Amino acid sequence: MREIKILNTGITGFDTVLGGGIPVGSLVMLVGSPGTGKTLMIQQLCFAWARRQQELRRQDNAQDKPAIVEPPDLAGDAPGNQRAFRRSVSAKAIYFSTLSEPHDKLIEHVSQMDFFDEAFFVEDIRLFSLTSVMDEGLQKVADLIVDTVRHEKAGFIALDGFRALEGLVANPDAVRRFLYRLSAQLNLLGVTTVISLERSLNDTGSEGDLTIADAIIGLYNNLDGARVHTRLEVRKVRGLRQLRGLHTYDISKKGWTIYPSFESLAPQLLNYTGAGSDDLRIGFGLPALENMLGGGLPKGSTTLLAGSLGVGKTLLGLNYLMEGARKNEPGLYIGFYESATQLFNKAERFGIDLRGAVESGMITLVNLAPIQLEPDVLGARLMQEVERHSVERFVLDGILELELACRYGNREHDFLAALVAYSKDRNITTIYTYKISKIIGPELDITNTSLSVLAENLILLRQLERQGRFYRVISILQMRDSAHDPNLREFTIDDNSGINIEDFVTEESEPISSLAAGYESDN
Repeated sequence: MREIKILNTGITGFDTVLGGGIPVGSLVMLVGSPGTGKTLMIQQLCFAWARRQQELRRQDNAQDKPAIVEPPDLAGDAPGNQRAFRRSVSAKAIYFSTLSEPHDKLIEHVSQMDFFDEAFFVEDIRLFSLTSVMDEGLQKVADLIVDTVRHEKAGFIALDGFRALEGLVANPDAVRRFLYRLSAQLNLLGVTTVISLERSLNDTGSEGDLTIADAIIGLYNNLDGARVHTRLEVRKVRGLRQLRGLHTYDISKKGWTIYPSFESLAPQLLNYTGAGSDDLRIGFGLPALENMLGGGLPKGSTTLLAGSLGVGKTLLGLNYLMEGARKNEPGLYIGFYESATQLFNKAERFGIDLRGAVESGMITLVNLAPIQLEPDVLGARLMQEVERHSVERFVLDGILELELACRYGNREHDFLAALVAYSKDRNITTIYTYKISKIIGPELDITNTSLSVLAENLILLRQLERQGRFYRVISILQMRDSAHDPNLREFTIDDNSGINIEDFVTEESEPISSLAAGYESDN
């Protein structure tokens, strides 16, 4: 079987969604409406190519031999079963413009980006305009491109603003013939070509003149209220297994960053077998609670910790992570409501040295403002921290915020299912906290969260009122893989000592016991 040579893009996440990178010698069509970032992407690709050439020259000078060597993995995420492209260091990147902005303005704009380096111009990157021959037709344009590629010994070209060339002919077939001939000639020269086209890939019949392309990438800016959602789709890549679906992207001073959809990265098969009687249990450092749980949470399981506002969900989650720190089990906390300083102060008030556990590296805190939260960005951060710290315990404090972020595209169930699958695949024991809207009373409604079905374990924290006094109660409503104590127990939260669970069943257990029975019958 012939091996496909791959060009790494230098854009974080791009190689992953492409299935490894851009096949060398291919024709890539980058399709999107104005403002989606097409020009910036192809500029960043040009600079990534230039940096690769610079590295090849550095290796050549150091080894004093011809520069046909293996380039570095610029993207850092290309699959290991694909071999990166080898090419002479003399190969340039050429940027061809049509009726777009003048080159001096283009350089002024791109110079604001971190990836810009003026030293690459001339030797590694050349800028050419096609306007001088556009009035003479597409054949003259093709001749100029091919002649320039040969003269400059180019290995990568970007053609920005193909829409202007489409307007030179009235017959769409002429455009297809132009692309076919140009692609064939450049492929013979070993040149990889990226063309930007101002159009929506969702337009009816928009792919008619794109069939010649080896790869089609769609860019979308979708307005949702006052917010814009940016998405990238790899419609096809010949010879590679791209990640299907829409992927989130962001453009900052660093340039492009692509966050593959978390669902596309999650394992499709679950290897978690469920807990046996002798399997490892994960505790909270609270003996009474662990007795209720039949010894603790089964290793690798998922727990929904539901409770009303201020009842102690976050504090119980911190207890869980601190018990892991004491047992050298690294923990990760992701929350949306409190800063690290607030958490440190809260923990200190209850005699918990959270700051020390964070400083030692046993617990990692990720505090995100729930403002324009993107699920795929959170998923990427989660995977990064899990890999970096070998996380064994994970608490996501405030699953409702993530569910709200997933409503765009109706992703709630699939995204949460991917989270659960990822945790099980890594054997991470996970707790998700869920805020119940009603503060007082025995009623429970968790039908709005998919985790009520996906989680094996359900712990309920409530405040009840009796004889003019409020008191906190805890109950285990479900443990799918373990026997447990379903009775209601009272607990208190005291300064210095923190959470204290009583060993006896409270008198008010009747309402919750009947509620637990009803919940189990529905699930």
